[in-house]
Amino acid sequence: MGWYTFGLFAHLFIDIPKKDYWEMFTHHVVTLALLYFAFVKGYYRFVMLTLFCHDICDVFLHTVKMAKYVDNVRTVPDIVQIPAFLPLPFSWLVFRLFLFPRMVIYNSLIQCPRIVGIENCSYYWVYNPLLIVLYILQVYWFYLILKIAYKKLSGKGTFADIREGPDKTGMAHKIKTK
Repeated sequence: MGWYTFGLFAHLFIDIPKKDYWEMFTHHVVTLALLYFAFVKGYYRFVMLTLFCHDICDVFLHTVKMAKYVDNVRTVPDIVQIPAFLPLPFSWLVFRLFLFPRMVIYNSLIQCPRIVGIENCSYYWVYNPLLIVLYILQVYWFYLILKIAYKKLSGKGTFADIREGPDKTGMAHKIKTK
């Protein structure tokens, strides 16, 4: 919970707002709520499976981000950037868009009430909508990943983060470069 609490704090007070400011804010709040209910009501298995499905993709996401940060300073050839990028959409599709709804949402939404009864699924009507919101956010970010890939493959751009630039919050900060 400390990691995600810091993530929310950094998002609010440290990071430069991007176009998906509110989506990322929602993600942090939903994640903290899911972790809280896991600790309070004992949904440890659901949280562990959720973290497993999401954290695997983070390895590839941060690899792509590092390659892009290096590319901002020194040109990184496509022969390095493309292999660094390719695992990201595939892992996102498999773990976040296929396994997460199949293993976590299905079991929490359908199997849990079927096995123990709806009356024994405490916070059922709170926990499951949070999981579904998290899934909707993953679909949205997968769309952005595909958009980046399309721009690169069509020769109309780079692997740049398309969330950068003026944000929807009206709170865009200017980065002064020397």
